[in-house]
Amino acid sequence: PRSKQAALSLCLSSHFCLSSSPDYVYKPSSPLNQSTCRVTGTNLIAHHSNTVNHTYGYDSCAAMQHERVVCRHGEKFNFNKVVCPTVDEDHHDGDDGSFWFEDITIIVPKYPYLRNIYHSGGLASTVFHVANELPNLLSQWGTHNVQDAHGNEYPFERQNNNAVVVKKINIFFRMSSKSTWVTNWAKGLWNALVEHELKKKYDIKLHFEYEDGDSTSTSSSTSVCFRNAVVLGMIRTIFVNATDMPVDGFSVNEESVRFRRAVWNALGIKGVLPGEEGLADLPPFVVGYSQRNPIMTKNGYYRKGSARRFSDENKAWFTTMLREETAAMGAKLKVFKITGSETFEQQVKLLDGVGFLVGVHGANLVNAIFMKPFGALLEVTPWGADMLCYIAGSNAGLAYYKHEATVNHSIEESRCPPNRAMRNRLVGIDTKEDREQLRNYVREGMRHLKELREKYADGIPTRLNTDTRRFEIER
Repeated sequence: PRSKQAALSLCLSSHFCLSSSPDYVYKPSSPLNQSTCRVTGTNLIAHHSNTVNHTYGYDSCAAMQHERVVCRHGEKFNFNKVVCPTVDEDHHDGDDGSFWFEDITIIVPKYPYLRNIYHSGGLASTVFHVANELPNLLSQWGTHNVQDAHGNEYPFERQNNNAVVVKKINIFFRMSSKSTWVTNWAKGLWNALVEHELKKKYDIKLHFEYEDGDSTSTSSSTSVCFRNAVVLGMIRTIFVNATDMPVDGFSVNEESVRFRRAVWNALGIKGVLPGEEGLADLPPFVVGYSQRNPIMTKNGYYRKGSARRFSDENKAWFTTMLREETAAMGAKLKVFKITGSETFEQQVKLLDGVGFLVGVHGANLVNAIFMKPFGALLEVTPWGADMLCYIAGSNAGLAYYKHEATVNHSIEESRCPPNRAMRNRLVGIDTKEDREQLRNYVREGMRHLKELREKYADGIPTRLNTDTRRFEIER
């Protein structure tokens, strides 16, 4: 399948400032990269693209940049209505009390929904990707566009092949650390990526536009200015360059492998991934049933998202069915519940021994992105809910199965607040059709694991397809 949205958009500015006027509007001293727009790892000139449909309709690259990058820095941004900051020229000579960042800075807008670990995971993955690819990005954009405080080309060191060596970077979040790391999971992921991986490569510092109760916040300056800014815009999927998503469980996106390796290293998880020396690890012949954690509020409703669950009767049937099918196939069954109180490390290691993850659509399945590649994922969604964001475990290289319940439960039956979307209702799998299809998907996922084990008993041979940037099983 092809994702409806691009994974990433960003621009390079030789320098610009965030004024201290309301909403911290953009005031670039020079235009955001005048000739190219970078979306999903491809240089796009306005609407001339066959990579992602969403880019059609822009009459200029500047219009595309404004919509996909600048608008994402509006203070009142949400996915349905964008309040876009105005872009005005504003020249700063450095003597007006402005606070200047001289080294390359990745600027992260204030994204909504970071309490949801899918969205916070996508943000962390994107920053990790951009930071790792900075030398390549700057070379493609032209290193002459990166300047020092005197307007001269930034004094990069060079390798023998003339490639630039980036040593220092800043990451500037247009929010507080409390907003960025709103969950234990998010804080643990950022720690794994920055402290354990990016700091091996760069002298890296994190900055926040403001801190609750922190008088040293950069927002206390007249303006915050950046000599060399890489400005993040729209983010919609976990992994960058994830427009095409294989769902057969025989290939895996290169970026998701690098992301896994970083997290595995930080958490001390052993194993061989595609592209590393030797044969890649087989996914365990273990089915993991990740149950949701419904939370009732004082007013008698389930908290947003937690209303998306099986009824007690359907939950009992589903669990019994899994026991029957795993026993018949000779697989192990692991049933667990993630409440959100667990640390990031505990959640990731819980799935380290799972090869086939099953459950109701939601944050309980997000950790599938850290499972061994070539495993399987089955998500069950409420009637009328079609969420492309979880396809193939967000492009994590898993055989993917999705079942949409055929029973449409009402808001009252689901006990969710009025006007909640279809995706937040009871998942009704009461019919014979539902139950037969789910049983077939469970059998199919286990067959996928079993066939891999029979064909590649010593490990999985892989090769990198340089066109798709995916590791593929050599069949």
